[in-house]
Amino acid sequence: MENRRRKGESGKAWQILQQRIDKRQTTENDTISGIDKSPEAREVRAGMVKTMRKLKQAAEEARHDDNSELGAELRKMDELNERINEDR
Repeated sequence: MENRRRKGESGKAWQILQQRIDKRQTTENDTISGIDKSPEAREVRAGMVKTMRKLKQAAEEARHDDNSELGAELRKMDELNERINEDR
């Protein structure tokens, strides 16, 4: 993954961040957690938020699709979580 970032294959923001990571000026965790406030880190975090929203939407759609294997697994997880919460 780091090599892809160095080559710019993950976008210019990640390329710059990876250079800074290599120089020990920041870390991947600082980038993701919000400690790194650079414009590149903000851009990467915004992209992650957008991706997470899409994944959440896809999971919700799958959860309500009776023909979806993912949906079936998510419903099983929901049932297990309900049981766990009932036992508390």
